[in-house]
Parts: sequence; structure tokens; C-alpha cells
Amino acid sequence: MSSIDISEWKGKKQRLQTRIVKEVEKQLDDLPTYLVMTMPQYEILKNTPEFGRREELDNFKPEDRIYHTKYNAMEIVIV
Repeated sequence: MSSIDISEWKGKKQRLQTRIVKEVEKQLDDLPTYLVMTMPQYEILKNTPEFGRREELDNFKPEDRIYHTKYNAMEIVIV
């Protein structure tokens, strides 16, 4: 199973989202199933449409949410 580790990436919401999409597109032959990020990165991205509906925010821990892209869905791993 492959993953994308963004824990070392810097940037704000739009930059992180763009880089995640580009990284997924590089791995179309073996789509990643995990997205590894830090808690500050999660806090930046948690309200984006890629994480689903906002009402789910309070009901699930970060590790129980799914990040969706055009090509796949990835489980979240907080490091």
C-alpha cells in the first residue's frame, strides 16, 4: 500500500491541496491509500470539501476521516 507523506511540506490550504493532487496524479499506477500529515496541516485542511461534509468534523477524530481526490480516497495518518 502506498502513501503520500506531506508532513514536511510547507504552505497554506491552496498550496497543500494543489501539491496533494499533483502527487496523486504522479502515482496513478499505484494510487496511494494513506495521506500522512501533521496536526497543524490537518487543522489547515480539515474544513475543505476534500474531507467531506463539515458536520462530520465534530463527530470523527482526524484519523477516522477520509481525504478525497478526483482519483481516490485516502485514510489520514497524523504524525
